[in-house]
Amino acid sequence: MSAPPPGRGDAGTDGRTRVARSRRQRGRPWMLILAALIVVGMAMAMVVHVGPPGLAGFYEAVRDRWWPPPEPEPEPPPPAVYVEGLAGEPGGLNPLLWPDAPTQHLAALLFSGLTRLDGYGHVLPDLALSWEAADDRRTWTFRLRSDAVWHDGQSVTARDVTFTINSLASADFPGDLGGEWRGFRATYPDDMTVVVELPVADAAFPVKAAVPVLPRHLLSGVAFRLWYEHGFNRSPVGSGPFVLAGWEDGQELTMTANRSHHLGAPLLETLIVRFGAGPEAAGVGMAMGLGAMAFEGAAAVSGGVVDPAAVAGLADRRDLALQRVPGEVAAVLVANQRRVAGEDAVRRAIAAALDLAAVAQAAQVELAAAGLAAPAARVDLAPLLLVGGLALPGSPEAAGQGEAPAADPDRARQLLAEGGWRAGSPGGALARDGEALRLELLLPEGRPDLAAAGTEICRQLSAIGIEAAAKIVPGASYLAAWAPPFDFDLLLLELASAPGDDLRELLQSGQVPVRGPQGVLRGGANIAGVADQELDALLADLAVTPLTEADQRALLHQAISVRLAERAHLVVLWREALFYAGPPRLAGPAPGPFGVYWNTHLWHWR
Repeated sequence: MSAPPPGRGDAGTDGRTRVARSRRQRGRPWMLILAALIVVGMAMAMVVHVGPPGLAGFYEAVRDRWWPPPEPEPEPPPPAVYVEGLAGEPGGLNPLLWPDAPTQHLAALLFSGLTRLDGYGHVLPDLALSWEAADDRRTWTFRLRSDAVWHDGQSVTARDVTFTINSLASADFPGDLGGEWRGFRATYPDDMTVVVELPVADAAFPVKAAVPVLPRHLLSGVAFRLWYEHGFNRSPVGSGPFVLAGWEDGQELTMTANRSHHLGAPLLETLIVRFGAGPEAAGVGMAMGLGAMAFEGAAAVSGGVVDPAAVAGLADRRDLALQRVPGEVAAVLVANQRRVAGEDAVRRAIAAALDLAAVAQAAQVELAAAGLAAPAARVDLAPLLLVGGLALPGSPEAAGQGEAPAADPDRARQLLAEGGWRAGSPGGALARDGEALRLELLLPEGRPDLAAAGTEICRQLSAIGIEAAAKIVPGASYLAAWAPPFDFDLLLLELASAPGDDLRELLQSGQVPVRGPQGVLRGGANIAGVADQELDALLADLAVTPLTEADQRALLHQAISVRLAERAHLVVLWREALFYAGPPRLAGPAPGPFGVYWNTHLWHWR
């Protein structure tokens, strides 16, 4: 029998093969549909059970069920050593002798006071648990805690406190700080009580009581004339949260946690403070903090106060968290109240007319152009902050202080009209009794940022009929205008806030500076010639209301803020910003203009 030709079989076999193939083809779609329905049903069940409704939930449920994400990598362990940067090296480590900023910053790490201040000047307990003032506000009594010890193990007692205060009050004390303590006297009824007698009443003395306390058992036998050369300046013994372990000249200080610290042992085991370079190393200007290079290389720091010129290079780094807070210095426009510029209607009209954002922006453009700040387009990194008044935002003195006021040119024109000022020549200055409203704004030379702000101020004032012109003068002439005979109409100046700011010196009518013998200036700093009886009364009440009566002081601060806003005795143009950068994993830093390291015993890794 011959074989069938290739590709062919007998008719029966070939027919059966075709039938089977046809059945399989007809059944395959139903199998696919059934499989799809099973998958969809499973997915819907998972969506109902674990996921949100909708396509996103469906996708996430299927993905997480069949393709779960990989386990996250564990967080790296926290560093054994934290490195903080400081712009500059201290002159010494005795904080009563060395007034430089690095020494004063480090004092919060190594020493304690009767009280301590947070970054905004709020008074907190330190060596003292409590304090109270006598009725005359000239005698303050502090009760000490019993668990405070020096780094060498000796107990801190009232004898150490009285030794420190009476040393500062001595006419022979060598440091500049001593001049602020003349006439003070401290005694100790017992080892846990200190009584301080003041030369004049001071309701805010607990602010001053934050001065670092020195160990009597180490320094009482050393003559004042030898303090600068004494080894204490290089190897101090304090009672602060950290103990000095070493000082490498020109490089860094190494400190370890004080396990016996009375506020609790620090959570950082070892703290290195590295002396970083600020932007002045590149010829940009006076450094206010660290330059960007301090955060680079083998000797990089992990955190610190950053110069405004460097923030743009650090702001977008994922390994740094940048904080911007109000700083100490505020720019203020002062109208001389002995002249037309300071009469009530004109002064208040100027305050109402000014667009403060535009004035600050003009200054910021100049700072950015000089390399002293981030580009003007980076609003989030602006070095100048708009504030609602003279008090530092966040401080106790800022109670009741609002936001920066919006410009109101119509109100400004109304005030001038009420003051008798009428339109003169078309497009010219307003006039009254034949006298044109022309003012001169005095500015110091060498400050293009202030010059730009002054130009913008003059432009805005011209829009309401005040013909103002900026006049830039040498520094000596500029400072001379602050003294009798007060030869200025308008003055743009910078004021530095201090903890527990006493505004009496700046605003009380009795605080106008006068010339004494040999031309020496005496009195306060009321260069504007403010004479406001209501404000005088509020400031006088504040001066005799002790810090222990916090609610009453808050009400007085609020009334003062309202009065200043109503009468426009000063116009605060802006306040400089302070920038601090640190690792995002580090919890605790709460920097402010009055301190960065006030709570380092609480800093810890997240």
